[in-house]
Amino acid sequence: MRSIVHSIEKATYVSPIYFSQSIRVGYIFSDTIASIGIAGSFIFHTLDVKKYTIPQRVAFMRKHYLSQFDLPSVEHCDEYLKYAKDYYNAKHRTTQHVKAFKTFENNVIKVLNINEAKEDLQANKFGFQNLKYLADAIIFGFYDLIEEDFYTKTNKSSYFHIDELLKLNFPEKDVKDSILILNDLIFHPEIKVSNLVPAESDEATDITNSYIYPAFELPDLSFLSTIEMKAIRLYFKESGKQFRSASEAWAITCKYKCNKIDGNTEFIKNVIPEINKLKIEIQNNTLLQSGYKFQKDIKYYVFMGEITRKHLL
Repeated sequence: MRSIVHSIEKATYVSPIYFSQSIRVGYIFSDTIASIGIAGSFIFHTLDVKKYTIPQRVAFMRKHYLSQFDLPSVEHCDEYLKYAKDYYNAKHRTTQHVKAFKTFENNVIKVLNINEAKEDLQANKFGFQNLKYLADAIIFGFYDLIEEDFYTKTNKSSYFHIDELLKLNFPEKDVKDSILILNDLIFHPEIKVSNLVPAESDEATDITNSYIYPAFELPDLSFLSTIEMKAIRLYFKESGKQFRSASEAWAITCKYKCNKIDGNTEFIKNVIPEINKLKIEIQNNTLLQSGYKFQKDIKYYVFMGEITRKHLL
């Protein structure tokens, strides 16, 4: 079973920790996981940003990090980028021209360094920083959407269109068992209230409905170190084997069966019993349960189900 987490930029800046949490859930309970979207920029921010030229770093900051309310900084960046373009395209530069530009650039670099340090602190706060040590391109890797421009150091073959993501069609043609990990930030309020039905209800057999089932509860996972994440994953490698196997078969049924009701039938018959077994294993895992000691009031709830495409658009 492979999990896919697509971190949409606007939703990420509302609450980035949800995407960090989603990636960690996928890492623990799936065979493999792939991240798509701006989360990769959070994860690799410290490693990648220093490799950019100053104009590239300013342009990245201008687009992704500066608030629309921070107009002086935005205007300062725009002025620098225009000046830098003219400066680097100039065939001949006078000494006065060089000094003026470097003075301007040094002032911009000060703002840049402050902003990048702030983003590093934010990424670390939300648990993104140590995810880079889990990203081995075997268990945990990345895709890039052609419609987005987030740099995650992946091969060109990993680029594909968002329409293919919605169909769960990926560059590797032999991948058939992917499951999207979503969070409620991407849904409109009316969808949350009226368009999701319980998996075991009669309405769930209506192919125009999306059905969900309350799978399990987890503590905040962002506090976990790389070593702890690997230890928890190892624990569930065996104890979660039947859950992954049932989820994988269900995902394939949902995608390829002509009779869409078969997916709901298989979910109730085969997946729900394994979810209930997995709940016990979660309660027995001391590392996971220790999370409640640090953040007693913070709980995350994982639901599983089948969502129609219209609810994602």
